[in-house]
Amino acid sequence: QYRGEGKYTCTGHNYLPNSATNPDEKSSSSDLTLVITKDVMVDLTPSSIMEIDHGQSVSLRCSAEGGRIPHFLSVKHEGVTLVEYDKENNKISNEVKVIGHNISYEKSIRSIVYSDDGEYVCIGKNRAGQKKE
Repeated sequence: QYRGEGKYTCTGHNYLPNSATNPDEKSSSSDLTLVITKDVMVDLTPSSIMEIDHGQSVSLRCSAEGGRIPHFLSVKHEGVTLVEYDKENNKISNEVKVIGHNISYEKSIRSIVYSDDGEYVCIGKNRAGQKKE
């Protein structure tokens, strides 16, 4: 919980005299809950262009972290979804780890083949927004 976050109550009072000895009090109140969000941060490792020889191995890691738990994580290879975690729509994947305010996915490729070549994209979302890398 962030500083200043929480439930606030505003109450207004109005005293109407109905007699000199017994004033009639009217009041009304309203509640407000303040939730502070922080943009999601996304990390794709390795994050730069890599040249790997055919047959070598590599590990890819996609993670999303935020002040509020990210509710969505997707990893795509050349536009094709490899894994997707979407808590709001009950798309839960056992391949995705959720620890505290971090969700992550790791893929190990033991022997690179030509079809592994291409762009990998990591997308994370929380209530504050969406980021991709």
